[in-house]
Amino acid sequence: MARQRYWWHGPRDVRPYPPESIQETAARKSDLQLLRDLDATIGGYHSPVDGRWIDSRQARREDLKRHGCREYDPGEKRAFLQEKQSRENALVDRARATLHRRFHDS
Repeated sequence: MARQRYWWHGPRDVRPYPPESIQETAARKSDLQLLRDLDATIGGYHSPVDGRWIDSRQARREDLKRHGCREYDPGEKRAFLQEKQSRENALVDRARATLHRRFHDS
């Protein structure tokens, strides 16, 4: 059984070795490497607009620019759904008001 090693930070501050920051950095590096490996294995795809082959990030940027497109922001979907719901609620309110006037004011 290996002995536990400690990192000395002062008389009242002794932490296990290696320090947390080194462990976090190593974990981040492994995550980044995993993403790079995943990106390399996915390969290219056909552009949904014109069918050209897209095989790199630069080609993707050029394709977006060529067709006047931009990157999708995940927050856009939430804003779109909220706007859609508010339009639907406004429509329902107008319909209720119309029905109320039609049947109660006559």
